[in-house]
Amino acid sequence: MGLLDGFERLINEHGSAVILKERIALANDKYAALEKKLSESKKRCEGLVAENERLAARVAEFEAARSTGNAAKLELEADTERALMAVSKGQSLFAGEVAQQLGIGEQLARHHLEVLSEADLLNQSLTMSPAARNAGPRYTLSPAGRKHLAQRGLL
Repeated sequence: MGLLDGFERLINEHGSAVILKERIALANDKYAALEKKLSESKKRCEGLVAENERLAARVAEFEAARSTGNAAKLELEADTERALMAVSKGQSLFAGEVAQQLGIGEQLARHHLEVLSEADLLNQSLTMSPAARNAGPRYTLSPAGRKHLAQRGLL
């Protein structure tokens, strides 16, 4: 073991320590980023849990109102009520026609119309004509829907 062997060992140990230090710093940075992402995910999850509970309560409210025949007493979201009013102004409408009237997407209009149908505020009827088959069901105002709008002075 010569004089240069000691220097080589010292250089190798020092070089390894610098590389190790860099790797530890990188691992710490990645760990901090993951902790931040976890914190954000937990907050988002809490928000989604709260929204899920709110929606479950609304579903229970709809089911209770439907089973007791009090669908006209339901509190609807503003866009859902606008969809009900749009259908009340026509004889029968497809979801696409409601979407055009409200200035929203057709899928969102379908969502609002399904909510109203499940609450028995709208009736659905299917058309057998080839041209209308892809448009989905036609929606008409049910007696409970008419009562709902009348109670709110919207007719």
